[in-house]
Amino acid sequence: MVFNAVYSGMGLSTDLGKGLFDRFRSLPIWSLSPFAGLMVGDILRHLIAASIILTIGLILGYRPEAGIPGVLAAFAMLIAIGFGMGWVFIVLGLLIRTPTTVMTLGFTFLFPLVFASNIMVDPGTMPDWLRTFVEVNPVSLMTTALRGLMGGGATLSQVVLALIAPVALTAILAPTTLWLYLRR
Repeated sequence: MVFNAVYSGMGLSTDLGKGLFDRFRSLPIWSLSPFAGLMVGDILRHLIAASIILTIGLILGYRPEAGIPGVLAAFAMLIAIGFGMGWVFIVLGLLIRTPTTVMTLGFTFLFPLVFASNIMVDPGTMPDWLRTFVEVNPVSLMTTALRGLMGGGATLSQVVLALIAPVALTAILAPTTLWLYLRR
């Protein structure tokens, strides 16, 4: 899911290069409106991808123990995570001139976070030095909370820990986005 957010940064970089955002500046709209549109697109991509993954899982026999409320809670958390992660790539799109470079830089940071997480491998099977990183990796925290919400075993602390990174990213990068955009 975290990889979907890269596309907003790539699209922003492309649109900036073509002068689309210069046209937005001339309109009497809220300064963050173009970015809000990008974020809504991100959220829709996340929901579509999550729906496809859930559907395939259901076809293969997965049954969320928490039922529909757990699935809805997990999707709500997914939206919050996607919203927070999206700001990273919007800032990259504002700073970097080419979409390919935005993608390359984004994946350079995302791959280690995703592959050094608990998404695919149980941390108990990892060496101590790697397990220590995996246990505090924001992707691992988010994965644990999402699994817990769908499985019915999520604790409040898991949910809070999973939301720290997206909330912090939004608090820091939303104003930074506006500042970078107005400075251009």
